Amino acid sequence: MPGNMPFHLEKGALGLRMDFLIKVQAVRAEVLSKLRAGEPLWTIAGAIDVGGINVNLFDDRQADFAAKLDELTPGGGEGADYLTKQALLRPLNQDSTGNRSSFAQFWQNAISENPGLGDELRQQLIVALESGREVDFWWECSLPTPSSPQVKTSLDLPEIARVMFRTDHRTIVPDQPGQQPRAPIDTGTSA
Repeated sequence: MPGNMPFHLEKGALGLRMDFLIKVQAVRAEVLSKLRAGEPLWTIAGAIDVGGINVNLFDDRQADFAAKLDELTPGGGEGADYLTKQALLRPLNQDSTGNRSSFAQFWQNAISENPGLGDELRQQLIVALESGREVDFWWECSLPTPSSPQVKTSLDLPEIARVMFRTDHRTIVPDQPGQQPRAPIDTGTSA
């Protein structure tokens, strides 16, 4: 198995980041172009470059990511909205370097164990991005135990393409009352 995944981590640290980032049409176009060209998934996530604004989905600290969202959107304000919404997530699921690293490691391990999963992830992202709909990144632990992780895109909801990262319950670390995000916590900027 690829390791343990904190409950609803994707909708926390990475899901919310991707929800906001992929709203930017220039980002969407760049990511779609790189996916179609066959660039490695983790390379794409670590090197999104639009108009000289470089976004690293996994490594940009919260404040840096929010500032880049503002630079990428006319009139700004998306960064503050992102920070507000991520702060409303359960504390365990909030944005932190540790949570982003945990997500990346889980899925990298899963793809190493099953290389076809990487192809599936690429194809499902292409389906979602080509749909022209708002994209909602989500995770669900609905697969029967034991099951290998999957990625599926649902177009069942009007105007939304939901990309679902699916696992079984074996990989879940349940929330504990008062549990905090994985360290390091990175609310400041990298400067």
